[in-house]
Amino acid sequence: TGGSTADQVFLQFIHKESGKSAIFVMTQGKNSYNFKMNLGSSDFTDNTYGLGTYVLSAIVGGGDLQKSQTWTIGEIEVTWPPAQSKDSAMDDLAPMKEISHVFQAPPKTPNFIISLVFTIACLAPLGILHVGVQKLGLRLQLPAGSQKLWAIAFQGSLFAIVILNVMYFLYLNIFEALGGLCILSIPTTLTGIRALNYLNTARQKKKDD
Repeated sequence: TGGSTADQVFLQFIHKESGKSAIFVMTQGKNSYNFKMNLGSSDFTDNTYGLGTYVLSAIVGGGDLQKSQTWTIGEIEVTWPPAQSKDSAMDDLAPMKEISHVFQAPPKTPNFIISLVFTIACLAPLGILHVGVQKLGLRLQLPAGSQKLWAIAFQGSLFAIVILNVMYFLYLNIFEALGGLCILSIPTTLTGIRALNYLNTARQKKKDD
């Protein structure tokens, strides 16, 4: 008052239950005094008196003042978070739940009847060829010249179909086997047509002779 300046300003915490007080020095700024403290830090807890209600007062002192001045600022309630129980602490260290994982199911195998029909369909051309040769008393003889390559390719295609059938029983499912059969049917058809054309041409020559 009357142009007097404060040399020191303190912040007093008075514990209402015990009546005890703790005093902290406020920091002088450019135009004011400030006080910052974390109420959970040891600087506060080691110098105060536990939980409860505290009355905050500002104490101002100076050389020009006849006696210090005190102003009550307000009240604050100091509480701590509930302590973690032993059981909850043990829950954090307890084994986690088992992770269940479902592996991909193996591909479905076809019905036995379907597999049998597919096998018979693959072997039918060879069976018909064998019966036809026996009935007609024909001799299997490769043609001469360039037609020999077509005949060998045709027989190789038929042999590949037999190998595909074996692979179907050992490794492949019905869809993979059908895909392979579609691919093999192309060279088998082309080489078979060329071989049959040669046989037809050879028969026409014999008739003309």
